Amino acid sequence: MDVRNLARLAKRRLKYHVDGFHDLMQPIRLPRRHMHIRINFTFHVEDIAKTETYVAFREFVKRLAEASGVRPLLCVTTPHCPQTRYEMDLDHLCEEEYAERVKELAKFAEIGYHGHFFSKEKAMIPDAFKERVGDTIYSMQWADGLNPMGSSNFNRATVEAQMRKEIAWLQGIGMDPFAYVAGWWFMNEDIALLLEAEGIRVDFSVRQKHPDTFGGRYLENVSIPGGEPFVLPPTRKLVEIRSIFYPVVHPRQSKEFLHETAGHKPDEPLFVVFPSHEGEALHYGKEFMDNVAATRRMKHIFRWMAMSDQLKEAAKLLGLAE
Repeated sequence: MDVRNLARLAKRRLKYHVDGFHDLMQPIRLPRRHMHIRINFTFHVEDIAKTETYVAFREFVKRLAEASGVRPLLCVTTPHCPQTRYEMDLDHLCEEEYAERVKELAKFAEIGYHGHFFSKEKAMIPDAFKERVGDTIYSMQWADGLNPMGSSNFNRATVEAQMRKEIAWLQGIGMDPFAYVAGWWFMNEDIALLLEAEGIRVDFSVRQKHPDTFGGRYLENVSIPGGEPFVLPPTRKLVEIRSIFYPVVHPRQSKEFLHETAGHKPDEPLFVVFPSHEGEALHYGKEFMDNVAATRRMKHIFRWMAMSDQLKEAAKLLGLAE
């Protein structure tokens, strides 16, 4: 680890201890509720072709399931995602070995689908895909010269073909990919309708107040109710459950982020998920576990619940057959 990263780590740890002291001296109280906020993790899983990442993440997921008392949701890419295939080739990982990794994770988690789509058409490269090394700026390298697909280079036929192959692949190894979360948070009407047509029943791609990686927003002019499930337009039955913040901070800050949601409609059930990726899970494991413990202590506010069970409740609340 270089000097800059060590300095960042030291600064982060110092802030964590300061937040802990403030929480001890001036604890934040969340509003009481009569109905719980259903809560869980949804991971964007896209790097398990890398053996070191997979092994560490598998152990983390196992510990997370034990700590929360429920299985988290892992939305995974498949060998039919060009970037995943590229990483498999780099690690000399065959499709059967990748399938075994997904099956092993399924012992501790529910499995969904994570879509990263690519185009041969060039697009404006967002800053999130760039890295500065000294005075030089590099763009991330993608498989076979492909470009990440956003609104400027969107191709419905490409998305449809890849999505069908990926969902069929997950089903072929015994998974039920009932859930979806968008790569780069990129969602539009075509993707929503394709997901519904392919049997996906719940989505977590819409975040309040945050754009996607390309700078766009889906449902930009729609007020998204805090914690209330809704049907993702223009679909007729694809349930949307809001992704909130990445829990990479001290629980004191998390309580600040959750205060508005906790006070919203206290007599009705609400549904939220913490989003994350493998890398964040491995770098912020302590923060994740501390947030799990903190929310479990607030039994009058939160209830940890598997996403398949959240979907059943949310669908019933929305008058949908589930």
